[in-house]
Amino acid sequence: MYVLGILAALTSAAIWGLIGPTFRGLYAFGVEPITVGLVRGTGAALCVAVFALVRYRDSFRELFRQLPYRIAGGLFGVVGVYLLSNIGMVRIPIGFATVLFYTSPLWVIAMAAIWGKESLTRIRLVALVLGLGGVWFAVGGVEPGHLDLVGILCMLLSGFSYAAFILNGKYGLGRTDPFTNYFATFFWGAVLMWCIAVPTGSLACLQGLPLKGWLLLAYVVAIPTLLAYGILLAALKVIPGTVASILSTAELAFAIFWSSILLGEHASLQTILGAVAIAGAVALLTLEGSDNSLEALKRFFSRGKKASSSSKAC
Repeated sequence: MYVLGILAALTSAAIWGLIGPTFRGLYAFGVEPITVGLVRGTGAALCVAVFALVRYRDSFRELFRQLPYRIAGGLFGVVGVYLLSNIGMVRIPIGFATVLFYTSPLWVIAMAAIWGKESLTRIRLVALVLGLGGVWFAVGGVEPGHLDLVGILCMLLSGFSYAAFILNGKYGLGRTDPFTNYFATFFWGAVLMWCIAVPTGSLACLQGLPLKGWLLLAYVVAIPTLLAYGILLAALKVIPGTVASILSTAELAFAIFWSSILLGEHASLQTILGAVAIAGAVALLTLEGSDNSLEALKRFFSRGKKASSSSKAC
C-alpha cells in the first residue's frame, strides 16, 4: 500500500505537469486564457456546490458573510492561480513557467514573516535564498529574445496568489471552517471570472469550437482540477504528508518532460538547475523542525531498499 501511495502522489504530479501542454492545445484552438479560467473555475465551483448540497448545506449561508474576505479569497485562489498561470504558460516555456509558479512557498515565508504569523528561521532563510537563486538561474537560462516579461510576471503573481490562498486557509477564514472557505473560494472565483469574461467577450471563442477543443476543456476541469487532487488525498491516507509534499515537486520534472515530448520545448541547463534549487528549497521547508518528517523519509528509503533486495533475491 505504501508503494501505491507513492505512485499515486507521482501520478498527481504527472497530471499537473501536463496542464501546460493542455493550455497550449486549447490556445491553438483559439480558446483564450480567460475562457479556460472561466470554464475551469465554474466547473470546480459546481462540483464543490453539489458536494456541499449533500453534506454541508449550512455552508451556502456562509458564502455571503464576511463578503470582502470571501471575494478576496476567490480573487487569489481562482483568478490569480487559474487565469494568470494560463496566461503565463502560453507566453513562456512551460518548464520555465512551472519553475516560477513553484516560488509559492517562498511567498508564504515572506508574507507569514511580514504579518508576524511565523518567524523567519535560519532554515527558512536558507530556503528563501536557495529558491530565489533558483529563480535567478531559471530566468538567466532564457534566451534574451524569448524573455517575455508579461509571462514571467503572470507566473510569479500566480505563485503569490497560491501562497495567499494557502495562508488564508491556515490563518484566515479557513482556520475555523476549512470546507466553507474552500467552497467560497471557488464560488466567488467563478463569479469574478464571469465578471471578467462577459465584458471582454471571451465567450465568443467557444462558438464553433471543434469536439477536440470541448474534450480538452472537459479534461482541464475533470482531471487536473478534480481527479488529481482526489488521487493525492488518497495517497495521503497511506503515506505521510512530508513524503507527498516532496514527491509533488516532481511536477517540475514532469512539466519539463511533457513540454519536451509534446511541444518540442527543451529546457536549458539553467532552467533545470533552477528547478532543482527550488525543489530543494521546498524539501527544506517540508522537513524543517519535524522529527516525524525525517522518520518518514527514513522509512521511505528503507522500504525502497527492502523492495530492491527482495527483487534481487527473486
